[in-house]
Amino acid sequence: MASTTDYRALATRKDWVLAAPKKIPEQRAPGLYDHIEGLPEDLTSVVKRTRFRLMTSSTIVFNAELTFQGKTHDVVIRVTPPHDGVPEDVEPKMQEIARELKIWRLLRHPNILQLHGLFFDPVFHVNKGVQLPTLILPLCENDDVARFLKEHPEMPRLPFLVDVAHGLEHLHKYDIIHADMKPSNIFVRGSSPNFRAVISDFGCSKILGELETFGYSFGKTYRYCAPEHARERGWIATKESDVCSLSLTMLTMVSGKEPLADLEDTDATTAMHGGGRPQCQDHPCLEMSDSLWTLLEACWQAAPESRPGMEYVVAQLVAISTQRTL
Repeated sequence: MASTTDYRALATRKDWVLAAPKKIPEQRAPGLYDHIEGLPEDLTSVVKRTRFRLMTSSTIVFNAELTFQGKTHDVVIRVTPPHDGVPEDVEPKMQEIARELKIWRLLRHPNILQLHGLFFDPVFHVNKGVQLPTLILPLCENDDVARFLKEHPEMPRLPFLVDVAHGLEHLHKYDIIHADMKPSNIFVRGSSPNFRAVISDFGCSKILGELETFGYSFGKTYRYCAPEHARERGWIATKESDVCSLSLTMLTMVSGKEPLADLEDTDATTAMHGGGRPQCQDHPCLEMSDSLWTLLEACWQAAPESRPGMEYVVAQLVAISTQRTL
């Protein structure tokens, strides 16, 4: 995919970002995702930052307005700046941003949050004022999926599980590993009755066989981490570890309770590493069934090679969801 954008702080990585992977993801019809036809990649001239939204340990988010062809869209500006006063943090952060941009710009799917483009602001810079690319994303007013479902206890959970599984299946089909599946990286788009879950945040992701120097994942949420990676600081994520993390995420989504909720995050991971697993009786909920629990257990098996692939997971979830609605 060609680009005339000046990548500024990522200029030396632009060719790598733009290089086509071996498997180019299918791009679904524009009506199926949050597509704005004709948008340029550099959105600096059409985006107006309005107010601060939130801050996490690694991310700053601002509300903004994107005005294009006479229509205004509510969006957010997502910034992942290097840590202030830590020069050695700059290079890894540039690698992370480049990796995320390389992957996210390829994705067009109804269950993956749409990346609209890039935004450059003098406020966000590195290396003596060189501007840092920030990401323009749709505003998800419904928040992440766990919070949304907590605030809407009447909402059926299974359709959201199917949505997330479809999104991850799409990634795996094109050898993309998400590497950080968890409820806070899944958002809810749309409005009643057409809500849908979308996967977000590709800062830890990789493309199999193409990111040898960029493929280590250091950020992780321990509770949702596959047990084989629990004690590793830098680890190479796999499709199998994604499947395990997905199963733990789906358990939280369907039951409203985190796996091994009586333990702290690191203790939960240590327990998983030692063979401990969530127990069905600890997660009573209307939409739990024997078939769903059996699927979850298959996905978090200790041996990664024993876990099912996403095509199977999707087929099972669709069947379970269909059976429940009959």
